[in-house]
Amino acid sequence: MRVVVTGGSGFIGSHLVETLVKRGNQVRVFDRWLSPEIRDLAARGTVGFCQGDVRDPGQVRAALHGAGLVYHLGSVLGTAETIERYDPL
Repeated sequence: MRVVVTGGSGFIGSHLVETLVKRGNQVRVFDRWLSPEIRDLAARGTVGFCQGDVRDPGQVRAALHGAGLVYHLGSVLGTAETIERYDPL
């Protein structure tokens, strides 16, 4: 199955990607950065990598093209920026 993992370079995401690959899935990682673990898998052609931001609808649409399943693990790293920008309406 073709699977996309948003946030696939993070701690949980990279472990999920490894498990999905071991189970025979075609995996594409969509993330803002490329972790060493995912870089190694991408270099071997085991996974695809699409750099982008989940806040950009066009980038998300392109990353999800052809996927049969999506695991959404993309998030903001840390809470300081989120708290700074929080606007309770």
